[in-house]
Amino acid sequence: MMKTRTNLIIAALLAVVTLAVYAPSLRGQFLEYDDEQYITQNPHVLKGITLDGIAFAFKMNGYAANWHPVTWMSHMLDANIDRLIGARVKPSVGVPTLPEGAQNPWLHHLSNVLIHIATTLLLFFALTRMTNSPWKSAFVASLFALHPFHVESVAWVAERKDVLSGMFWMLSMLAYVWYTERPGALRYTLLLVSFTLGLMAKPMLVTLPIALLLLDWWPLGRIRQVKVSALITEKLPLFSMTIASCIITYVVQQRGGAMGGADKLGFAVKIGNAILSYGTYILKTFWPVNFANPYPHPGLGISALLVFISAVFLIGISIAAFVLRRHSYLPVGWLWYLVTLVPVIGIIQVGEQAMADRYTYIPLIGIFVMIAWGIPELFTKKEPAPKRSRTEKQSERAPNTLLVAPALFVLAVLSTLTVIQTGYWHDSISLFQHALEVAPDNNSVAHNNLAKGYEKLEKYDKAEEHYRQVVELRPSWAEGHNNLAFALEKLNRPADAYKEYTEAIAVKEAEIGPDKPDANIAKIHINLGRMLAKYRKNAEAAEQFRKAIFRGESTAAPHYNLACAIESVDPEAAIAEYRRAIELDPAEPKAHNNLGVQLYKKGDYAGAWREVHLCQDNGGVAIAPFVEALRHKMPEPAR
Repeated sequence: MMKTRTNLIIAALLAVVTLAVYAPSLRGQFLEYDDEQYITQNPHVLKGITLDGIAFAFKMNGYAANWHPVTWMSHMLDANIDRLIGARVKPSVGVPTLPEGAQNPWLHHLSNVLIHIATTLLLFFALTRMTNSPWKSAFVASLFALHPFHVESVAWVAERKDVLSGMFWMLSMLAYVWYTERPGALRYTLLLVSFTLGLMAKPMLVTLPIALLLLDWWPLGRIRQVKVSALITEKLPLFSMTIASCIITYVVQQRGGAMGGADKLGFAVKIGNAILSYGTYILKTFWPVNFANPYPHPGLGISALLVFISAVFLIGISIAAFVLRRHSYLPVGWLWYLVTLVPVIGIIQVGEQAMADRYTYIPLIGIFVMIAWGIPELFTKKEPAPKRSRTEKQSERAPNTLLVAPALFVLAVLSTLTVIQTGYWHDSISLFQHALEVAPDNNSVAHNNLAKGYEKLEKYDKAEEHYRQVVELRPSWAEGHNNLAFALEKLNRPADAYKEYTEAIAVKEAEIGPDKPDANIAKIHINLGRMLAKYRKNAEAAEQFRKAIFRGESTAAPHYNLACAIESVDPEAAIAEYRRAIELDPAEPKAHNNLGVQLYKKGDYAGAWREVHLCQDNGGVAIAPFVEALRHKMPEPAR
């Protein structure tokens, strides 16, 4: 009873302290970095959990270069909750018809924090159940909860997949411990279900079966009781799910273009970066400063000296862990760190970063275990033994008094650094300014996202400054030229904007070919067409919209804009394009209004009234002079 009470008190303290440390993140904004793709401009998410939303979640079409239906549905649930509590904020530009409450950032941040707290508590209970060492387990859980390395996973709304998959990882561990205590089909099924949900939140769980084998070594000690071959056979269903998840992930990331830069890096560079990243993560674990998002990949400029130093360091720790293998937590913790980082260490390059703080969310548990069990052993003369006496188990209920003050000091320092790091994630400008201070070299992504932050504040001169840095660093990146063109357009410099739009198209055509359908180049044609239309160059604008349609743009935008550009010279063709736009987006009020005007000019007054009503039904306001003229021709029909 006393033991249970102690564990509950520890869990309550962990929850309260973690919530207090991450409370500043609740004031954070949405970022101009994946948050729009995941939430603010994703209509499937903003509508909450619907049948269409669930279908979207399970599609393997490469959207966001990930397949994580559980993560999508967690974001949708936030949208449902937001509307339920009645929150109302101004919707983002470009999605005026979407649910306003779903765009309240504090709720999404709160969900991340609460899931992180749940993951922390599950880790504590799992370790305590396996080791019967609540204080050491509490220290591991505290390091996990409060280390600034994990701020990226918690304070970034779009990284919900990280904390969510982490929670299912811990649930899977607990299910496995429960299964090992009394093996049976029901308990193994619970393990399979939690593992499956975790893979559907983020495929980072693919290494879980190997991690469970490590737990069989220590602390469960099953490796002394059961043949290794039997332990592996026992986990074959988990390994089969891992293989399936890897195949799905590879296909989806290929379709989403996340692996586009992989072929540009030689194998030697990838191995060198992996070795350097392994060492850098360890360094930052013990010297937790200068965190950034992103860390640009050095490419061929990677330092051979730093790779060599990191390799020597890693080999040294590996040898030490082997020599001290009778302290089983040392090799197990070290192998946990090495193995669980494999999917994201860069051997298969996904994205353009060299490393990322979020990748340490699960792997650092191994290092934390080595610390929590290793340091106390330096202060005791007791020899480790496979089985401990009742007296020894009893003594572990209270922490070593010599270590309490240093442990609390370390946690206080980590908490302070985490609060500071969380502050950088308040908004795009503070985050990416910090990234450029910490990792300024070749950081085109930080420049690009910082420019987007300035765009949001309508500081287009500052946005231009950073977009120019982007095109200087990455002249063959079409999106950089497109973004610079948009900023120049907003600065009323159409000639300069035209140059950048055409350069963006040329760069993209050089990459994919002149006639290949591509949604990205289609959007550039739309942007250029809109600018030309704004300056009354309707013929040139119409040509750009036709090219966007030819390139395979499947939204209503090019059809609507093409209709606007040609309605004065070819009204019949304009009517056809308005109808096509409405077919693709029946809720677009402007298309209904404009189609109504064209039908009025044709003398189809009943059709015009029908479009007026559809415009109004979808939240639009039909042009008043047009409606008045229509009333003179035909009284408004009853609805």
